Amino acid sequence: MILDNFLVLDEIGLHCSYGGFYLDPKMPVSNAVISHAHADHAVSGNTNVFCTEATSRFMTHRYKRFAAQEFNIHPYHEEFTVGAVKIIFIPAGHMLGSAQVLMTYQGVRYLYTGDFKLEEDQTCHPLEYVKA
Repeated sequence: MILDNFLVLDEIGLHCSYGGFYLDPKMPVSNAVISHAHADHAVSGNTNVFCTEATSRFMTHRYKRFAAQEFNIHPYHEEFTVGAVKIIFIPAGHMLGSAQVLMTYQGVRYLYTGDFKLEEDQTCHPLEYVKA
């Protein structure tokens, strides 16, 4: 059953209480799942950042020591868990390191696309289509 409160929009961004994280928060939080490194999606000062390696490198280059206290780096298609939510990063085709965030909770799949690009280019992995 799809939960209406799986993701709740508040002043910081999209919050997932079942996982204890925010998706692309607008302000620093304890646990941030970052879809890509553009400044409107990736802010400095988060405690734990879950992202792809390329996103962590862009954030570290931009924000230096304020990028995050800790990066939890995951490649595309590798499942990991934050709180009670299983997460897999899927290529979004937007920029190098950009990812859609496929979340699974109690057997139900939720997809956060972040920004994506339909046209392929040579700077990043192409968009992969996901059914959720």
